[in-house]
Amino acid sequence: MLAEIQGIAASSRTSVELGGWLEPEVVFLALMRDQPHAAWLDAGVQATSGWSHLCQLGPAGYALIGSPTSVSVQHPSSARAAVFAGSILDALDEVEMGVGSGTSSPGAQATASERFELGWVGWLGYESGAAAVDVQRALSASEDAAPDSAMLFVDRLIAFDHVERRVILTTFAETDGALEWLDRTERDLLELRDRATDVESAQPPRAAVDDLPRVDLPRVDPVAVGTLRHAPDAYRSMILACQESIVAGDAYQLCLTNQITVPVHADPVAVYRRLRWINPTPRGGLIVAGDLALASSSPELFLRIAPDGSLETRPIKGTRPRGADPAADGLLRRELFESEKERAENLMIVDLMRNDFTRVAELGSVRVPSLFAVEQYANVFQLVSTVTAQLAPGSTPLAAIRSAFPAGSMTGAPKVRAMSILAELEGGPRGPYAGAFGFLGIDGRVELSMTIRTVVLDRLGGTATIGTGGGITALSQPDEEIAEMILKAQPVLAALGARLETELPAPDHPQDGTAIPREERP
Repeated sequence: MLAEIQGIAASSRTSVELGGWLEPEVVFLALMRDQPHAAWLDAGVQATSGWSHLCQLGPAGYALIGSPTSVSVQHPSSARAAVFAGSILDALDEVEMGVGSGTSSPGAQATASERFELGWVGWLGYESGAAAVDVQRALSASEDAAPDSAMLFVDRLIAFDHVERRVILTTFAETDGALEWLDRTERDLLELRDRATDVESAQPPRAAVDDLPRVDLPRVDPVAVGTLRHAPDAYRSMILACQESIVAGDAYQLCLTNQITVPVHADPVAVYRRLRWINPTPRGGLIVAGDLALASSSPELFLRIAPDGSLETRPIKGTRPRGADPAADGLLRRELFESEKERAENLMIVDLMRNDFTRVAELGSVRVPSLFAVEQYANVFQLVSTVTAQLAPGSTPLAAIRSAFPAGSMTGAPKVRAMSILAELEGGPRGPYAGAFGFLGIDGRVELSMTIRTVVLDRLGGTATIGTGGGITALSQPDEEIAEMILKAQPVLAALGARLETELPAPDHPQDGTAIPREERP
């Protein structure tokens, strides 16, 4: 099956541009909400920049569902599945990820934008990354076999350019039913557009959304109760253990995490529609892979790779709330910029990413064009740095992913030693949390966000899991870190219609930087 995927990726692509505009939410609800395998990579509520992408599997599509040790390769139309020994990163290596092998028709040529051009969409789990750097986590046999990663090879795509307000349909030209899908989908979208009372702000047709919860309210009444893997007292002991390791010189910073489990049967589409309103971000997404679904309002870019081999990462460490007036705003901005603790944490992650890039980059190409920039968002200030590089000749996008994954902002420093310490303390798998999600295009373009502010839904098992945590340093205050850990999960719990059995007051300075910026990133 993997060889078949490689062949499809090498085929030509064809595209059609729709006349007029529709909101991605409208199209997803009308055409994809009942699909067993689908993805919505979301530029955000009322976005005015960036691209949104709606993806589904047609006759040439495949689904990879992976644990740290094996991958199931499935074709949607077949009950059979091939088993690949290794992680999902190994499986992507086997098919060379399809990157760089596609040839475009004139209508589908790559542009200088961030447009996805078919390929892989999904998520990479933390444990798969840990296994790749030989960090062994103490997992039971069932935990080791549990899927933590999913990648969909999508052969049908609808892309939305929020700047030019264009809608583009793309598929592989030589696959079964490709032209018929283009014609049918174009007709469906034009009909949908014509039914809308206002083309510029089209709303979902009533028949498509009558059975979904409304999203004009910020939250729903909690109906389920989530349980922490580590209760507050146990988590406090883990924080103190982290600080002992730091004082002993074993690490400089440790990203300690916890997990919330909620027994609930939830509709992934309804959950994500609430989440994108409760916690807006230009980096969100919903990915449905059979019985598993991931809904995320992540604020952080993990890795961006352009077809020319340029690399970029933008680690976020350090947050302050917005002030009530311009004077208070100025004080909080300055406090964040001058905070030794926040700058030290940010710099550690920058150094980690520089080191990760160095292994695959051209000599001398690693740069830090922005260090300790305070970005102004609607509700918070954030301390953000940018690291860039150029892939060395012979290096591949997948090699860059392997070099940087898992991201240093979710491990600590030094990376491998930090991961080993955390593996002993956390006592269970992180799963998709602390990994990455997004797309890996056949043209070499990659866009992956951090899997944070995220819920993973197991529809077969009737459970939802939410990862949460934070960076621990020698200066950390345990009570504040516990409160921060709980605070970061609140928007996701609200979208799920759940509450935590343990509630603590939030600290004065929330560290959750998930608000959408006043001026969205380019």
